[in-house]
Amino acid sequence: MLCARRHLIALVLSVLSSLALAQRQTLPLPVLPDGVIELRVAYVRNARLPEMTDAQLHLLLETARQGVREHFGREIKFSALVRLDVQDVFQRFTAAQAKELNSGIYDFKTGRGDDARLRKAYVQGIGRHKDNLDDQIDYVRPYLLAPLAGRSYEALSDVLMHTHLARLRQFRGQRLADGGLLIDDQPYNEYMYWGSLDFIRLPYEVVITNQLIASVEYYDHEVHSAIRGGVTNGIATQNGGARFSATSVVSTYPFIGDDVATKELRGNESHTGEEAAKYAGYMLVHELGHQLLHLGHPFGRKACVMNPVELLRFRVWVNQFSAKDCPIAASGAMMPGFVKFPMPKAANP
Repeated sequence: MLCARRHLIALVLSVLSSLALAQRQTLPLPVLPDGVIELRVAYVRNARLPEMTDAQLHLLLETARQGVREHFGREIKFSALVRLDVQDVFQRFTAAQAKELNSGIYDFKTGRGDDARLRKAYVQGIGRHKDNLDDQIDYVRPYLLAPLAGRSYEALSDVLMHTHLARLRQFRGQRLADGGLLIDDQPYNEYMYWGSLDFIRLPYEVVITNQLIASVEYYDHEVHSAIRGGVTNGIATQNGGARFSATSVVSTYPFIGDDVATKELRGNESHTGEEAAKYAGYMLVHELGHQLLHLGHPFGRKACVMNPVELLRFRVWVNQFSAKDCPIAASGAMMPGFVKFPMPKAANP
Protein backbone atom coordinates (compact mmCIF):
# COMPACT_ATOMS: atom_id res chain seq x y z
CA MET A 1 0.00 0.00 0.00
CA LEU A 2 1.42 2.98 -0.03
CA CYS A 3 1.13 0.25 1.50
CA ALA A 4 0.83 -1.18 1.73
CA ARG A 5 2.89 1.43 3.10
CA ARG A 6 2.92 4.88 1.84
CA HIS A 7 5.13 3.74 2.01
CA LEU A 8 4.51 4.42 0.06
CA ILE A 9 4.15 6.09 -0.06
CA ALA A 10 6.06 4.47 1.14
CA LEU A 11 8.20 7.24 0.68
CA VAL A 12 11.78 6.89 1.62
CA LEU A 13 13.57 10.09 0.73
CA SER A 14 16.06 9.46 -1.99
CA VAL A 15 18.70 11.52 -0.22
CA LEU A 16 18.31 11.55 3.53
CA SER A 17 20.98 14.18 3.94
CA SER A 18 18.99 16.64 1.79
CA LEU A 19 15.62 16.06 3.39
CA ALA A 20 14.42 19.66 3.25
CA LEU A 21 15.23 20.02 -0.44
CA ALA A 22 13.53 16.76 -1.29
CA GLN A 23 10.37 17.88 0.47
CA ARG A 24 10.22 21.06 -1.63
CA GLN A 25 10.72 19.27 -4.95
CA THR A 26 7.96 16.78 -5.63
CA LEU A 27 7.32 14.43 -8.51
CA PRO A 28 4.61 15.71 -10.88
CA LEU A 29 1.59 13.55 -11.56
CA PRO A 30 2.60 11.38 -14.53
CA VAL A 31 1.12 11.95 -17.96
CA LEU A 32 -0.11 8.46 -18.76
CA PRO A 33 -0.57 7.22 -22.34
CA ASP A 34 -4.10 7.05 -23.68
CA GLY A 35 -3.83 3.35 -24.47
CA VAL A 36 -2.31 0.40 -22.67
CA ILE A 37 0.34 1.19 -20.05
CA GLU A 38 3.21 -1.31 -20.19
CA LEU A 39 5.02 -2.03 -16.94
CA ARG A 40 8.30 -3.94 -16.56
CA VAL A 41 8.34 -6.57 -13.82
CA ALA A 42 11.13 -8.14 -11.77
CA TYR A 43 10.86 -10.97 -9.25
CA VAL A 44 13.46 -10.62 -6.50
CA ARG A 45 14.02 -13.94 -4.73
CA ASN A 46 15.37 -14.86 -1.32
CA ALA A 47 16.04 -18.61 -1.52
CA ARG A 48 15.66 -18.95 2.27
CA LEU A 49 11.99 -17.99 2.27
CA PRO A 50 8.79 -19.61 0.92
CA GLU A 51 7.76 -18.64 -2.60
CA MET A 52 4.76 -18.48 -4.85
CA THR A 53 4.72 -20.81 -7.85
CA ASP A 54 4.97 -19.50 -11.40
CA ALA A 55 1.21 -20.08 -11.76
CA GLN A 56 0.56 -17.97 -8.64
CA LEU A 57 2.78 -15.15 -9.88
CA HIS A 58 0.92 -15.18 -13.20
CA LEU A 59 -2.41 -15.01 -11.36
CA LEU A 60 -1.11 -12.17 -9.17
CA LEU A 61 -0.28 -10.08 -12.24
CA GLU A 62 -3.52 -10.94 -14.02
CA THR A 63 -5.53 -9.98 -10.94
CA ALA A 64 -3.67 -6.67 -10.83
CA ARG A 65 -4.34 -6.04 -14.52
CA GLN A 66 -8.07 -6.60 -14.07
CA GLY A 67 -8.13 -4.65 -10.81
CA VAL A 68 -6.53 -1.56 -12.32
CA ARG A 69 -9.16 -1.61 -15.06
CA GLU A 70 -12.01 -2.03 -12.55
CA HIS A 71 -10.91 0.49 -9.93
CA PHE A 72 -9.01 3.08 -11.98
CA GLY A 73 -10.38 2.66 -15.50
CA ARG A 74 -6.94 2.15 -17.03
CA GLU A 75 -5.49 -0.67 -19.11
CA ILE A 76 -2.09 -2.08 -18.19
CA LYS A 77 0.05 -4.97 -19.33
CA PHE A 78 3.16 -6.50 -17.84
CA SER A 79 6.40 -7.43 -19.52
CA ALA A 80 7.90 -10.89 -19.15
CA LEU A 81 9.02 -11.38 -15.58
CA VAL A 82 12.78 -10.98 -14.95
CA ARG A 83 14.23 -13.01 -12.05
CA LEU A 84 16.86 -11.55 -9.73
CA ASP A 85 18.49 -12.75 -6.50
CA VAL A 86 17.98 -10.52 -3.49
CA GLN A 87 21.69 -10.50 -2.64
CA ASP A 88 22.55 -9.37 -6.16
CA VAL A 89 20.08 -6.49 -5.95
CA PHE A 90 21.33 -5.35 -2.55
CA GLN A 91 24.95 -5.49 -3.73
CA ARG A 92 24.10 -2.70 -6.17
CA PHE A 93 23.93 -0.27 -3.25
CA THR A 94 27.35 1.28 -2.75
CA ALA A 95 29.02 1.29 0.66
CA ALA A 96 28.29 5.02 0.96
CA GLN A 97 24.63 4.51 0.10
CA ALA A 98 24.32 1.64 2.57
CA LYS A 99 25.86 3.79 5.29
CA GLU A 100 23.39 6.57 4.55
CA LEU A 101 20.42 4.20 4.59
CA ASN A 102 21.57 2.46 7.75
CA SER A 103 21.70 5.81 9.53
CA GLY A 104 17.93 6.03 9.11
CA ILE A 105 17.21 2.55 10.52
CA TYR A 106 16.22 1.97 14.15
CA ASP A 107 18.40 -0.97 15.19
CA PHE A 108 15.91 -3.40 16.71
CA LYS A 109 18.14 -6.39 15.99
CA THR A 110 20.77 -5.44 18.59
CA GLY A 111 18.57 -3.24 20.77
CA ARG A 112 20.64 -0.11 20.11
CA GLY A 113 17.87 1.98 18.57
CA ASP A 114 17.32 5.57 19.73
CA ASP A 115 13.85 5.69 21.32
CA ALA A 116 13.74 9.49 21.67
CA ARG A 117 14.63 9.97 18.01
CA LEU A 118 12.06 7.37 17.00
CA ARG A 119 9.26 9.04 18.95
CA LYS A 120 10.03 12.41 17.36
CA ALA A 121 9.98 10.77 13.92
CA TYR A 122 6.62 9.19 14.67
CA VAL A 123 5.03 12.51 15.62
CA GLN A 124 6.35 14.13 12.45
CA GLY A 125 5.66 11.18 10.17
CA ILE A 126 2.05 10.30 10.88
CA GLY A 127 0.94 13.88 10.28
CA ARG A 128 2.88 14.58 7.13
CA HIS A 129 0.20 13.58 4.59
CA LYS A 130 -2.53 15.62 6.32
CA ASP A 131 -4.63 12.48 6.90
CA ASN A 132 -7.47 13.02 9.33
CA LEU A 133 -6.24 12.28 12.88
CA ASP A 134 -9.58 10.95 14.13
CA ASP A 135 -9.88 8.63 11.13
CA GLN A 136 -6.40 7.25 11.83
CA ILE A 137 -7.18 6.72 15.52
CA ASP A 138 -10.45 4.94 14.74
CA TYR A 139 -8.63 2.78 12.20
CA VAL A 140 -5.89 1.57 14.57
CA ARG A 141 -7.63 1.51 17.96
CA PRO A 142 -8.80 -2.16 17.81
CA TYR A 143 -5.23 -3.37 17.16
CA LEU A 144 -3.17 -1.38 19.65
CA LEU A 145 -1.24 -3.21 22.37
CA ALA A 146 -1.51 -0.38 24.90
CA PRO A 147 -4.26 2.13 25.82
CA LEU A 148 -4.43 5.42 23.97
CA ALA A 149 -3.90 8.33 26.39
CA GLY A 150 -5.46 11.06 24.24
CA ARG A 151 -6.47 12.13 20.75
CA SER A 152 -3.28 13.85 19.62
CA TYR A 153 -0.38 13.01 17.32
CA GLU A 154 1.83 12.67 20.40
CA ALA A 155 -0.48 10.24 22.19
CA LEU A 156 -1.03 8.24 19.02
CA SER A 157 2.72 8.13 18.38
CA ASP A 158 3.44 6.70 21.84
CA VAL A 159 1.04 3.79 21.54
CA LEU A 160 1.91 3.10 17.90
CA MET A 161 5.61 2.98 18.71
CA HIS A 162 4.97 0.50 21.53
CA THR A 163 2.81 -1.71 19.29
CA HIS A 164 5.25 -1.50 16.39
CA LEU A 165 8.28 -2.61 18.40
CA ALA A 166 6.48 -5.34 20.33
CA ARG A 167 5.16 -7.03 17.19
CA LEU A 168 8.40 -6.56 15.26
CA ARG A 169 10.34 -8.34 18.01
CA GLN A 170 7.93 -11.25 17.64
CA PHE A 171 8.95 -11.54 13.99
CA ARG A 172 12.62 -11.35 14.93
CA GLY A 173 12.14 -14.47 17.07
CA GLN A 174 10.47 -16.61 14.38
CA ARG A 175 12.45 -19.43 12.78
CA LEU A 176 12.19 -21.09 9.38
CA ALA A 177 11.92 -24.82 8.75
CA ASP A 178 15.70 -25.04 8.42
CA GLY A 179 16.17 -23.52 11.88
CA GLY A 180 17.38 -20.15 10.59
CA LEU A 181 15.86 -16.86 11.73
CA LEU A 182 13.05 -15.41 9.62
CA ILE A 183 14.73 -12.01 10.06
CA ASP A 184 18.47 -12.62 10.09
CA ASP A 185 21.36 -10.14 10.24
CA GLN A 186 21.24 -9.33 6.52
CA PRO A 187 19.52 -6.02 5.63
CA TYR A 188 17.06 -7.67 3.23
CA ASN A 189 14.12 -7.08 5.59
CA GLU A 190 14.76 -3.33 5.77
CA TYR A 191 12.17 -1.00 4.30
CA MET A 192 14.78 1.73 3.84
CA TYR A 193 16.48 -0.26 1.09
CA TRP A 194 13.32 -1.36 -0.72
CA GLY A 195 12.01 2.20 -0.56
CA SER A 196 15.26 3.63 -1.99
CA LEU A 197 15.40 1.93 -5.39
CA ASP A 198 16.23 5.33 -6.85
CA PHE A 199 19.72 4.88 -5.43
CA ILE A 200 20.33 1.96 -7.80
CA ARG A 201 17.98 3.02 -10.61
CA LEU A 202 16.39 -0.41 -10.83
CA PRO A 203 14.80 -0.42 -14.32
CA TYR A 204 11.38 -1.86 -13.38
CA GLU A 205 8.00 -0.36 -12.64
CA VAL A 206 6.94 -3.40 -10.59
CA VAL A 207 9.04 -5.49 -8.20
CA ILE A 208 7.61 -8.61 -6.60
CA THR A 209 9.62 -10.28 -3.86
CA ASN A 210 9.18 -13.20 -1.47
CA GLN A 211 11.29 -11.32 1.07
CA LEU A 212 9.55 -10.34 4.32
CA ILE A 213 9.91 -6.56 4.68
CA ALA A 214 9.56 -5.76 8.38
CA SER A 215 11.53 -3.06 10.15
CA VAL A 216 11.43 0.30 11.91
CA GLU A 217 12.93 3.57 10.69
CA TYR A 218 13.36 7.16 11.75
CA TYR A 219 11.33 8.28 8.70
CA ASP A 220 8.00 7.71 6.93
CA HIS A 221 5.86 6.19 9.65
CA GLU A 222 2.45 4.88 8.64
CA VAL A 223 -0.22 3.91 11.16
CA HIS A 224 -1.32 0.81 9.25
CA SER A 225 2.23 -0.55 9.08
CA ALA A 226 2.94 0.23 12.74
CA ILE A 227 0.03 -1.84 14.07
CA ARG A 228 1.33 -4.91 12.24
CA GLY A 229 4.86 -4.56 13.63
CA GLY A 230 6.41 -2.68 10.73
CA VAL A 231 5.44 -5.31 8.16
CA THR A 232 5.28 -3.77 4.70
CA ASN A 233 3.03 -5.50 2.20
CA GLY A 234 3.75 -3.04 -0.56
CA ILE A 235 5.65 0.10 -1.38
CA ALA A 236 5.38 2.79 -4.01
CA THR A 237 8.57 4.79 -4.19
CA GLN A 238 10.23 7.28 -6.47
CA ASN A 239 12.77 5.75 -8.85
CA GLY A 240 14.48 7.58 -11.71
CA GLY A 241 15.22 4.26 -13.40
CA ALA A 242 11.53 3.50 -13.94
CA ARG A 243 8.92 4.85 -16.32
CA PHE A 244 6.86 7.55 -14.62
CA SER A 245 9.79 7.83 -12.16
CA ALA A 246 8.31 5.43 -9.61
CA THR A 247 8.23 1.73 -8.77
CA SER A 248 5.71 -0.46 -6.94
CA VAL A 249 7.04 -3.23 -4.69
CA VAL A 250 4.89 -6.08 -3.35
CA SER A 251 6.07 -8.67 -0.82
CA THR A 252 4.35 -12.05 -1.13
CA TYR A 253 5.52 -13.24 2.30
CA PRO A 254 2.57 -11.82 4.30
CA PHE A 255 0.21 -13.78 2.03
CA ILE A 256 1.99 -17.15 2.20
CA GLY A 257 4.20 -17.10 5.31
CA ASP A 258 3.26 -19.71 7.90
CA ASP A 259 5.16 -18.51 10.97
CA VAL A 260 3.17 -17.85 14.14
CA ALA A 261 3.49 -14.05 14.05
CA THR A 262 2.31 -13.76 10.44
CA LYS A 263 -0.62 -16.12 10.91
CA GLU A 264 -1.71 -14.23 14.02
CA LEU A 265 -1.87 -10.98 12.05
CA ARG A 266 -3.88 -12.80 9.35
CA GLY A 267 -6.45 -13.72 11.99
CA ASN A 268 -5.00 -17.26 12.04
CA GLU A 269 -6.19 -17.76 8.49
CA SER A 270 -4.36 -19.80 5.88
CA HIS A 271 -5.02 -18.97 2.25
CA THR A 272 -5.18 -21.35 -0.67
CA GLY A 273 -2.55 -20.77 -3.34
CA GLU A 274 -5.14 -19.10 -5.56
CA GLU A 275 -6.43 -16.85 -2.77
CA ALA A 276 -2.93 -15.73 -1.78
CA ALA A 277 -2.11 -14.82 -5.38
CA LYS A 278 -5.33 -12.87 -5.86
CA TYR A 279 -4.99 -10.97 -2.60
CA ALA A 280 -1.39 -10.07 -3.46
CA GLY A 281 -2.64 -8.94 -6.87
CA TYR A 282 -4.97 -6.46 -5.21
CA MET A 283 -2.07 -5.24 -3.12
CA LEU A 284 -0.32 -4.43 -6.38
CA VAL A 285 -3.46 -2.59 -7.56
CA HIS A 286 -3.23 -0.51 -4.38
CA GLU A 287 0.42 0.33 -5.00
CA LEU A 288 -0.21 1.17 -8.64
CA GLY A 289 -2.88 3.61 -7.48
CA HIS A 290 -0.13 5.39 -5.58
CA GLN A 291 2.43 5.04 -8.37
CA LEU A 292 0.40 5.97 -11.44
CA LEU A 293 -2.25 8.30 -10.00
CA HIS A 294 -0.58 9.47 -6.77
CA LEU A 295 -3.70 8.52 -4.79
CA GLY A 296 -3.63 8.53 -1.01
CA HIS A 297 -5.20 6.44 1.77
CA PRO A 298 -8.94 7.01 2.36
CA PHE A 299 -8.79 5.53 5.88
CA GLY A 300 -11.95 3.67 6.85
CA ARG A 301 -13.58 3.73 3.40
CA LYS A 302 -13.72 -0.03 3.09
CA ALA A 303 -15.05 -0.03 -0.48
CA CYS A 304 -11.78 1.52 -1.65
CA VAL A 305 -8.83 -0.55 -2.79
CA MET A 306 -6.72 2.38 -1.55
CA ASN A 307 -7.92 1.89 2.05
CA PRO A 308 -5.02 0.12 3.81
CA VAL A 309 -5.57 -3.48 4.88
CA GLU A 310 -6.07 -3.85 8.63
CA LEU A 311 -3.27 -6.00 10.05
CA LEU A 312 -2.98 -8.79 7.46
CA ARG A 313 -6.72 -9.49 7.14
CA PHE A 314 -6.59 -9.76 3.36
CA ARG A 315 -9.78 -11.77 2.87
CA VAL A 316 -11.92 -9.21 4.69
CA TRP A 317 -10.11 -6.37 2.92
CA VAL A 318 -10.71 -7.66 -0.60
CA ASN A 319 -14.29 -8.81 0.00
CA GLN A 320 -15.35 -5.25 0.86
CA PHE A 321 -14.11 -3.62 -2.36
CA SER A 322 -16.65 -1.87 -4.56
CA ALA A 323 -15.26 0.29 -7.36
CA LYS A 324 -18.61 2.01 -7.95
CA ASP A 325 -18.73 3.07 -4.30
CA CYS A 326 -15.20 4.50 -4.38
CA PRO A 327 -14.67 6.50 -7.57
CA ILE A 328 -11.72 8.71 -8.42
CA ALA A 329 -12.48 12.01 -6.68
CA ALA A 330 -11.94 15.74 -7.21
CA SER A 331 -10.57 16.17 -3.68
CA GLY A 332 -9.30 14.12 -0.77
CA ALA A 333 -7.23 10.95 -0.74
CA MET A 334 -8.89 9.56 -3.91
CA MET A 335 -7.89 12.62 -5.93
CA PRO A 336 -5.05 12.08 -8.43
CA GLY A 337 -2.02 13.98 -7.20
CA PHE A 338 -2.98 13.79 -3.50
CA VAL A 339 0.30 12.10 -2.56
CA LYS A 340 3.53 14.04 -3.03
CA PHE A 341 6.54 11.90 -3.91
CA PRO A 342 10.01 13.40 -3.56
CA MET A 343 11.70 13.94 -6.91
CA PRO A 344 14.15 11.22 -7.94
CA LYS A 345 17.80 12.19 -7.96
CA ALA A 346 18.93 13.96 -11.11
CA ALA A 347 21.94 11.68 -11.43
CA ASN A 348 22.67 8.26 -10.09
CA PRO A 349 25.34 5.62 -10.68
